[in-house]
Amino acid sequence: MNQAETLALFAQGREAWNEWAGRMLAQRKALEERGEWSAGAEQKLAERKALGGTAEWDEWCRNDATAAWVVAARADFTGHCFTEVADFYGVVFPGEADFRPAEGKDEAGKDIEIATRFEQAALFYNATFSADAKFNEAKFLEDAQFVEATFSKRARFDKATFSKATCFQMATFSEAAYFHEATFLGNANFVDVTFSGLAEFAATFSGIAGFDAAKFKGFPDYA
Repeated sequence: MNQAETLALFAQGREAWNEWAGRMLAQRKALEERGEWSAGAEQKLAERKALGGTAEWDEWCRNDATAAWVVAARADFTGHCFTEVADFYGVVFPGEADFRPAEGKDEAGKDIEIATRFEQAALFYNATFSADAKFNEAKFLEDAQFVEATFSKRARFDKATFSKATCFQMATFSEAAYFHEATFLGNANFVDVTFSGLAEFAATFSGIAGFDAAKFKGFPDYA
């Protein structure tokens, strides 16, 4: 979806959103069963994201059916500023979720709830969270990218599951950062991250966890 379509659907609420997500996942399953899904498309998309590229989606897909699905299943919140509470609790993203750069503001004093399920890549490059950011119990089935993200208030990733590569490189946590019982199944990159408050990592790391040049100005807890 383009951004206008994404915002319009999000405004309809969780039930309408997940109904659409279910249709998109069913369409992908049907493509796979008919042998029309291009496995190479995902690899090309991964390569594009790794390089920080901005090429059009269909240029990276091997066939029209896969290209059409990738575009239709994408949630585009790029550049959108959430001035009200952003409640993504229980929401399913069937395709890539793009929040670059998105600013989560909280003028009413409410938190940002993003405890959800990301079937494809979750992109929060340069995102700014001005209120509490809650990713508790979120499931990232593909790459989770928070490169240079700014968390101005508390950031909670308690019991979140990161199935693939996770990157917080050069992110800034101004207040407490909680990763209590979080699970990192792939490599976790916290290189050059700044933690100004409590940093709690009572987490499980199955892959490589990199904290090179990370700055802990508060109290780190790895229990």
